[in-house]
Amino acid sequence: MLELVALKLDPTFDLADAIRDFIEHTPVATTPAIEEAPHAEAIEPINEFESLHTVNIAPEAIAETAMRAGETVAYEREKFDAWISVLAERVPDLYNEIKYI
Repeated sequence: MLELVALKLDPTFDLADAIRDFIEHTPVATTPAIEEAPHAEAIEPINEFESLHTVNIAPEAIAETAMRAGETVAYEREKFDAWISVLAERVPDLYNEIKYI
């Protein structure tokens, strides 16, 4: 989807080049942690699950929500893995560069 939008904006856009440029210009070691972000203090309460207000919510409802969230994560992981498989087929050189990240 993002690639389609990018192609509308710039017909010469190449996702493989964009990923390669991002990896080359933004090494993981220099990417700031969430805790160091300018808005870290504002989102800190959101990140702590225990701080969420759960009064009047049945424990079963919380468990069901957690289970659905886990299923969503698993589904998104499957989609990501499928995307990586397509990337590996279409641009093997780029895949070889990023597969250990």
